[in-house]
Amino acid sequence: MNNYKSNGITIKPATFSVGDKIKLTYTGLLSECGADEIFAHIGWGEAWENLDDIKMSKTKSGFTATISVDSMSQLNLCFKDAMNNWDNNNGSNYTIYPNK
Repeated sequence: MNNYKSNGITIKPATFSVGDKIKLTYTGLLSECGADEIFAHIGWGEAWENLDDIKMSKTKSGFTATISVDSMSQLNLCFKDAMNNWDNNNGSNYTIYPNK
């Protein structure tokens, strides 16, 4: 699994499998810039299958969302705010790998 803690992204539990629910927390660039709404833009596998935008909940510690693990493929992530500003890891996006 890639570690993006320095980018303000944490996943709990850190290891997961299909059928699990994971908690995504985001305190990254968009949060630091004062965004009121943030959406996690997610997709599975190299082709970003089952593409979805999930509105994250604003908390005292950043923004959170719960994601159902639908695939053993990689989880691809990037984030956008209500003004359509993106945090996409400088065009590389964020990639999380489940346990195999």
